[in-house]
Amino acid sequence: MGDPTLKIVIMIALALVQLFFAVNGVAISPEDTFRMVSASEILTKIYNGDPVEYDHIEIKGNLILKAQSSPNVIGSSIKITNSKIIGEFNFENSIFRKKINFSHSLFSGSHISFENSSFRKSISFNGAELCGFANFKYSIFENAASFDKAKFNYIADFSESNFMGNANF
Repeated sequence: MGDPTLKIVIMIALALVQLFFAVNGVAISPEDTFRMVSASEILTKIYNGDPVEYDHIEIKGNLILKAQSSPNVIGSSIKITNSKIIGEFNFENSIFRKKINFSHSLFSGSHISFENSSFRKSISFNGAELCGFANFKYSIFENAASFDKAKFNYIADFSESNFMGNANF
């Protein structure tokens, strides 16, 4: 690539591409990219009792907790923030012993379920967007439950749930 004419042509082409994106309101930045993480990686951490801590990821696959006991007793803290969860999400019939945080995450599946679950520590869905049916029916929130600025695009069912700490919607 020692030819100066070729270098100039490449620089002009790159400048035109940047100009095209700028004129059309498309910005490409590292913040727009999400690192891909498989649902199985997250589920393995939960089953092993390891902390789950991710930010700015895209989860491919269904996050469905298989019954390890009745109910599932989850010893992992779970923090998945500023992320996209693509697929179904089922954490029903579970006892969560540690904090749960899904702040500013997008749940794009048609069904998000924590039905009949118990949260011993705080839970946060601040600024989250839940696109499908959000099922928290029969759940117990023993500490703070925060859904501040959460967006429910479909039905959110909290019927027969018990909020023992502060609930923020």
